[in-house]
Amino acid sequence: MLFLRASLLDLGGSGAGANPQGAGFGSVTSGSGITVQMVTLSTPQSSGLVTVAIPSEMLRSGTAFTILLPPEVSASVATTTVVERVSLEGGASLPSWIQYNVNTKSFSVDQAPEGALPLTVEVNVGDKRWTMVISKKN
Repeated sequence: MLFLRASLLDLGGSGAGANPQGAGFGSVTSGSGITVQMVTLSTPQSSGLVTVAIPSEMLRSGTAFTILLPPEVSASVATTTVVERVSLEGGASLPSWIQYNVNTKSFSVDQAPEGALPLTVEVNVGDKRWTMVISKKN
């Protein structure tokens, strides 16, 4: 089984300034081809948005990979004693093929079924919320 890892700290990126559009938030395409982008930050008044684009070839049966929370999200998680809640949009549990690891602040994806993406996941910490849209890269 192949495990790959992508985050804003992987090859070619770091928090602010890595976004080629100059938006001030991090965006990177890792060596494995996964792109993670912080689109908007969370505030107590509005949800943040993170997009994750997974190459089609990584979604084949037998492929597993890890997606770390962007630094902007994991920093907020690290500064609170409140445990994050992770669910599908609307509060349902994550499907069995994607799991959130509270210790590493990452998602493990193992053999995502055909047609499983796009998937919208919510990460809630105290009064902040992020919507993560995980989709197949075209």
